[in-house]
Amino acid sequence: MFAAFAQAEDPDEQITEALLGHGAVTGCVALDVGCGTGRFGSRLAPHAKSYVAVDASPQMARIAAENLGCRRTVAIARGERLPFADATFDRILASFLLANLPRSLRNQVLAELLRVARSSPEAAIWAVENHWHGAFQKLRGRAGGVENAEVLPLLRDHGFRVVETIRTRLRFPSPEHARVVLGMLCGEAAACALTEEPCADIDHQVVLLERAAAR
Repeated sequence: MFAAFAQAEDPDEQITEALLGHGAVTGCVALDVGCGTGRFGSRLAPHAKSYVAVDASPQMARIAAENLGCRRTVAIARGERLPFADATFDRILASFLLANLPRSLRNQVLAELLRVARSSPEAAIWAVENHWHGAFQKLRGRAGGVENAEVLPLLRDHGFRVVETIRTRLRFPSPEHARVVLGMLCGEAAACALTEEPCADIDHQVVLLERAAAR
């Protein structure tokens, strides 16, 4: 189900194009935390000097390893206990991670990201999160919710700034496919909404945030 969602997400690859346009990983030693299926990493990794991806789920890590290829390192690791030495990475990416963590873990994960980031002038941490508005967040019952109320203030408190807001899509093969996948991942309310108003192409807004590691 998650792989089906990843295939529908950002069909025109606006998110990876934006990250590449900002030089998020280009020429750097990069870490992708919470890499999921590796869909974004498969586009980003070829631009990095080296690319390490981690996910807490063994199943996700296996799929990511297939998508990223043998020249990239994929490991099973939790964001609050990263198995790397201090100041290891030039650039760190956390995509759709913090808002989906329990509140009690968010500060721990941010502390770990800062720990493993180098303090050089070019070092940076990038966060990609769902914007708090848009049809996707409404389907999830989170319009104006946790991202706006909790995650964005937390990131700003840790020195992140909003760099870009992207209006992209979730594009499924059919309305029924959208109903099944989003019903499974987002709950009964999403399934009911897509039963009442079938739709295969859903507005999805995303916000990119960046923090210079040397602060």
